[in-house]
Amino acid sequence: MVKSKVLVIGGTGYWGRLVKASLAQGHETYVLHRPEIGVDIEKFQMLLEFKMQGAHLISGSFNDHQSLRFLPSEFGTDPARMENALEPGRITFDDKMVVRKAIEEAQIPFTYVSAQLLCWLLPWWFVVTG
Repeated sequence: MVKSKVLVIGGTGYWGRLVKASLAQGHETYVLHRPEIGVDIEKFQMLLEFKMQGAHLISGSFNDHQSLRFLPSEFGTDPARMENALEPGRITFDDKMVVRKAIEEAQIPFTYVSAQLLCWLLPWWFVVTG
């Protein structure tokens, strides 16, 4: 099995189970948490447990853009997997791939989050970082 880098946003809440599963499978796992999390003892303890299991903790907030890496707002189906899509969706996926290529060629640090369809039912998250 190929090991990936996995970023989990919301790991001290509902998505905490993804952190546990990622660590259990040996993936390099990162957990983005808010700086003010220290006020909530249960969440603080959860972060400490993740860290002891090998997770990398990243303090940041969507309200503090300087604390985050470049995160393109590309949520939904991974356009790299949609080369056989029909119109009109094909146009959107092609446009997204043009943007991805430009980001990668410029060597800008990036993280793509792809939740796939029905992410709320099937927790298949793909995160690509470069």
